[in-house]
Amino acid sequence: CEAMAYMASRLAAIPLRSCSGIARFGQRYSSTASALGSAAQALRADVLLSACPVEEQLASPSGIENSHGTGDWSAVRGQAATVAAWPSHPLELPERLAFAEALLARPPDLGLKSCQHGQALCNLFRSLQPMPADANIFGARSEGTARCAVVLATGERALPAAISECAGLLLRGHAVSLAAPKGSTLDAAQELLTSFPPALIQAVESGSLEELPRVVRALRVVGESKSIFADSEKEPPPDFGLRNGAEAWGMCRSVDCLTLARTDLEALSRLPRSRYHLTEEASDLAALLSTATAADVPSVPGLPPPRWSRSSYDRGMEEIHDFLDLLWTFRDPLESLQLNVPTLAPAQKHLLLTVAGTEVPEEIVKCAVVSALSPWREPVVLHAIGLGPNGLMKDPLRGFCRLVQSGQSGLEWQVIEHESPVAFLKWLSDDAFTAHPSVLFGNLRGHESELRRLCATAGHPVWSRLFSAEPLEQLRRWATPRILDSVTTSPDWLRTDVVEASRTMFTPLPQD
Repeated sequence: CEAMAYMASRLAAIPLRSCSGIARFGQRYSSTASALGSAAQALRADVLLSACPVEEQLASPSGIENSHGTGDWSAVRGQAATVAAWPSHPLELPERLAFAEALLARPPDLGLKSCQHGQALCNLFRSLQPMPADANIFGARSEGTARCAVVLATGERALPAAISECAGLLLRGHAVSLAAPKGSTLDAAQELLTSFPPALIQAVESGSLEELPRVVRALRVVGESKSIFADSEKEPPPDFGLRNGAEAWGMCRSVDCLTLARTDLEALSRLPRSRYHLTEEASDLAALLSTATAADVPSVPGLPPPRWSRSSYDRGMEEIHDFLDLLWTFRDPLESLQLNVPTLAPAQKHLLLTVAGTEVPEEIVKCAVVSALSPWREPVVLHAIGLGPNGLMKDPLRGFCRLVQSGQSGLEWQVIEHESPVAFLKWLSDDAFTAHPSVLFGNLRGHESELRRLCATAGHPVWSRLFSAEPLEQLRRWATPRILDSVTTSPDWLRTDVVEASRTMFTPLPQD
């Protein structure tokens, strides 16, 4: 209660900045853009500036030992016990924004550099705040109340970038511990946070990552130049990342700023949407999606059937069309007259296929359809694991593999066969996988912990699923931030055979 009262008094003294740049929609819509595409266009600059921080390199490649302190993480456990008892987050969204802005103002007050990345995240979060009478498609997203995060700063020069990471996690609803090795870095961190309540953010001495508490949901390391899990036998937290200037590892390689945003799917269902014209290859791939609907679906008078009851084809094609709106919106770099132009690019995707059945898994089929219609050249590797010597020789999988490797409609997939899960895990440790930034999607039953540890060692994020009902979360997983020297050079990941989206607009019929 004392901490809550203290926070209320602090926040009351912080003036809230007016909301601007909000994706708003009235009764008039463009005849050439869907509601989702228009909303994404309004948010595009804030997303790109938040996704692509331009910071100086902070540490030498051999500086990993210096980041480990002698702390025991007891303060982190205490903070986790405190937030676990909260019935709800103590700060509303505008208060959370004001709290983060107050935190970002501290480093310059102490003679440190300003937190440009954190300020960009606050600008994005502000643009997601609702205004009265607005019908926004995008809003601010919160990840619950009982989640704890650790941000590890490896030196004093890393503190401004570490504070930016802290601000982003606070905006998502985490309670944060800023960890630093004992000495001048920890002293500076404690001075930065001296006026903030430790229930929300605290400075602690860093300890061994082998002993990091399991209650830590997210881990960010600032100032290292290689994976902190390279010599560790421990599985990392679900949300791990490393940032050192423009270099990024783990979840920092994804469009991580999109964890601040959510899509109002109910509002979207009533607004104009795109339907993209399928190429012959995309149509053949889409035909692999099942048209069977769920049986014994409960019905409620006045409400439509639940989303899960729809067929894989109906649900999947709707997700594909919406997601293509986002890909085309973010196709080109942000127009700028300066150097270091932020943009998004397709991530190198690795998909796991571990069962040879009578159907190609829905996730893999949808990825192929998007690849055929995407404005980007989509690098995808399909790993067939333990399917046997004739696993890829039976239809429909045989026809699918032939099509995605055909080179038609931008389909340039690779298919790699692995004799067993153990053979695949050995492949993960080879230079072929570790040398290029990649994202892995899928599960490896019985080997999940080893899979996540090896991906963390290579610095690659891993998700069990590629597709999400939330379009912005899907974009987060699909793409990766990139920095261009200028806009005069066309990125090499843009397709040259498709320069304009081929689509029509439709407005859903009103529901009774």
